[in-house]
Amino acid sequence: MPAFFLVGGYSNGVSWDATLRKAEPGQIGKYRDWFASRVQRLINPTFPLLMLWAVLAVILTQVGFPREQIRMAPALGWALVPGSIAGAASEVTAARGVDRLGS
Repeated sequence: MPAFFLVGGYSNGVSWDATLRKAEPGQIGKYRDWFASRVQRLINPTFPLLMLWAVLAVILTQVGFPREQIRMAPALGWALVPGSIAGAASEVTAARGVDRLGS
């Protein structure tokens, strides 16, 4: 799981850097637009999966599958929250990293 956050952080940093290079000087809302696009890229593949799991959970409950096992699978989605927070912090961490490294 830590590799997921390392790769996500690197990807966010590269994406933010590209956004800054492409932005026009004085452009307003570039962080807001960038972050909305990153969250959308995270939610697009996840939302249908969660909907499928909800339908399966109802069906499996009705068939008699133990609820304890059904409740375990959605808990894996917890990684979306810290992943989104890390994405939101990319601008700040990128700026501090550049200052610290002197680039």
